[in-house]
Order: sequence, then C-alpha cells, then structure tokens
Amino acid sequence: MIIFHLGGSRSLTSSPIVYQVVSRCLAAGYFINVGCAIGADAQVIQACLNSNPARLHVFAAFTADGSGRFPGSAIATVDAAAQLGAQVDYLAPADLAIPLAGRLIRRSLAAL
Repeated sequence: MIIFHLGGSRSLTSSPIVYQVVSRCLAAGYFINVGCAIGADAQVIQACLNSNPARLHVFAAFTADGSGRFPGSAIATVDAAAQLGAQVDYLAPADLAIPLAGRLIRRSLAAL
C-alpha cells in the first residue's frame, strides 16, 4: 500500500493543481493522509471527497465536536469527510491538555 501525505499552506487559494495531484494519486490506487486545516489540507480533503473518500485518512487536532479547534481548522470539511466514509482520527494522537502547537505537531507526525 502506498500512502501520500499531502498538505501545505493554510493560505493556499483554490488550486486546480491540488485536484490534479489528488486525482492522479487516487487513480493510481494510492491512499492520502492529510491534516485538518483550511487552505491546502481542505482542498486535498475536498478533492478526495469528489473522487474516493475511502482512500482518505484525515488527522485532526480537534475533537469530533470541535473542541480544540482554532481559526485555521477546517471543521465542516473534516466533518464532511467523516460522513462520506473517510477515516478521521480526531485529536491524533494527543489530548486537549496539550497546547495547540503541540497537537498540530503530533497530528503531523501521526500522519507520517
């Protein structure tokens, strides 16, 4: 099984390149790991949801009810991923007692 970890800037505006990369990865049978933020993460999630959500694994730094979110969290997009069959690991692998920066680092490490 080949897994790609995709992500990038929270300020990335809509980019057709993201959809092209995700589409080609999924068409080749690869799985996609991604974080939970707005920008690049959210675009990767949306591209997977439009194609094959079962091959998507989202690592979130907040809980399923949104506790621990921050202004850059893509709550609605992550929720949609969970509802459409993607695997979503909430608080991966941390807890709310850990400050946000630590949760984000741990989330990224878990996705690797």
